[in-house]
Amino acid sequence: MQRQQQNLQSRLVGILASFLPRQIADKAAEALLADDASESLFVGAGAILILTSSVKPSFTSTTARQNQRLPSGTPDWMVAEVSGSGKIVCFHCGAACPGSSSLAEADSWSRHRQASPGCYLQRLAHRLVLTPQTRRSALDAGELSKLQRSLTRLGQVLDSPVLSRAASFGIQQQKLDFCAARYFMRHQGAAVNRPGDAIQLVHSGEEEFEDSATLMEQVNVRELLQLSLNREESRTAGPASNP
Repeated sequence: MQRQQQNLQSRLVGILASFLPRQIADKAAEALLADDASESLFVGAGAILILTSSVKPSFTSTTARQNQRLPSGTPDWMVAEVSGSGKIVCFHCGAACPGSSSLAEADSWSRHRQASPGCYLQRLAHRLVLTPQTRRSALDAGELSKLQRSLTRLGQVLDSPVLSRAASFGIQQQKLDFCAARYFMRHQGAAVNRPGDAIQLVHSGEEEFEDSATLMEQVNVRELLQLSLNREESRTAGPASNP
């Protein structure tokens, strides 16, 4: 059983590291597989948001970010706002990160937190990497409730017959899930209503993500969703009653 858990964690780290900085990916995998339902929910929701709704989708892939020609020492979550420009921004939220290439990693995250406190990338970094587990504050119950409702609704969207119908036309289900999740995250919980629209989302997504489009096949959004919700649903359901 322990070996299976280790193998799952190793595989999960590889999946998360395909779009998250490695330090965050390591800690996020631990959190998703731990017994703390609230932590799993927060981390899983953050990972799905970062994966599917970044404002710089073509740089969502770690490989795409590493292939940039930026000053030596620039953290791998920063990208050029426009190719060849001197302005460096966060790939997820787009907030400017001036002068960050010359700072220590912790200082870079601190400045980013000041510039964009709501960015889930820096929030995961701050909680998982920069704050020792024994000093982490309790997560906000209201936010957790909102995240749970949102992810539960996303699960319903992914199970929609609209996506199944779109898949029957030869479109890979995992790509449909990915693009439906992006649409959901970026349009306030909206769902596509027609198979043709779902198929068009995949075609548009492949163009929008460019070199990062490989993530659509590498990362299973459903798996991240299940890991995020299963422990929380078990906790809120409570013990089963005897018949």
